[in-house]
Amino acid sequence: MALEAFSESLGDSLVRYQFLWLESSVWVWVNSGRSVPMGAMAVSAPIQVSAMERDPPSSILIGALDGEFAKRLARKLAKRFGLMVYMTSSLPKNSDVLEGAVEKKILEVFVKRTKPSASTTPS
Repeated sequence: MALEAFSESLGDSLVRYQFLWLESSVWVWVNSGRSVPMGAMAVSAPIQVSAMERDPPSSILIGALDGEFAKRLARKLAKRFGLMVYMTSSLPKNSDVLEGAVEKKILEVFVKRTKPSASTTPS
């Protein structure tokens, strides 16, 4: 188990990241803003090689149904890296540019920390 936490300025927002790396899963938490509320939590599980043409199953576990960013990113990470991914995002609504920058940073962290699964293909 390893905990990784850092923050960065993106435009006029301070974005905080936390990653809790476990043996076959990772918890990702990302927040921007003055408060630290927990946003929607999504989960996605990797699937077998024979089914890789499909997206991995994913669901929003906690929070508002507007957690599509967390759900989409959890699905993408599970498919690419073969890990169970729990993703919590507390970003402002309608922040496509911020979401894009956050997604890029999270992918960078995953690439540095893991190797893409041999049974998956990049998405």
